[in-house]
Amino acid sequence: MQALSDRHETRNFQFFDLKLNSSLDQWRGLIRGIPKRIPGALWIATVHVDDRKDNGLSLSDLVAARDAGLRRISFGLESGSQRLLDAMCKGSRVEDNSRFIHDAHSAGLSVRCTMFRGFPGECAEDLELTASFLEAHAHLIDRVRFNKFSLIAGTPLYQAIQENPLALPGLVLDRLDPRNAVAAVKPDSPIGSGYHQALARVLRQVHAINRREIRAEARVFDGLM
Repeated sequence: MQALSDRHETRNFQFFDLKLNSSLDQWRGLIRGIPKRIPGALWIATVHVDDRKDNGLSLSDLVAARDAGLRRISFGLESGSQRLLDAMCKGSRVEDNSRFIHDAHSAGLSVRCTMFRGFPGECAEDLELTASFLEAHAHLIDRVRFNKFSLIAGTPLYQAIQENPLALPGLVLDRLDPRNAVAAVKPDSPIGSGYHQALARVLRQVHAINRREIRAEARVFDGLM
């Protein structure tokens, strides 16, 4: 980072697709080291809110990161339904995600999250829980990237449906797009109106969040997810 700062005459950094707190030594080492090596550096990071007793994301850790130049923090929220998070083997809990959002906002960080719809077995109740979660935390979140579930070739879910076409509840394999390594899936039965109504509620909240101005301190990174 110091070499890149000197070479490109910049003090702004983005870590791409790295869950920086996967290694606590690395995470806390960056927090301690960046101000010493690159005074005035600003940076944005992605983390995983997992269920370790110490995942490096306590309020004190987040305040230290903010003091070290962190301005925006992103994580995979995915869903407000614990049932779905467990089905994804996400390794996180709804209440932990809530606590992290509150703490990150309190630490002065701009909070962003990714989410998606259409995970196998998702129902209207799951989307209602997601909508309620977003409504309760909307004032603490700056941006949400909301995607549609993709079945990626080579993943455990893809292998499961290759071995058993009925392995993913509610979905059947339609075709494989080898160019993009993505398998197209479709519902195995019509989706009810309750699901569509719940999805519309989620999308309204996502739109409301994404149209607000972000925290001023993070505007230098606006446009980068």
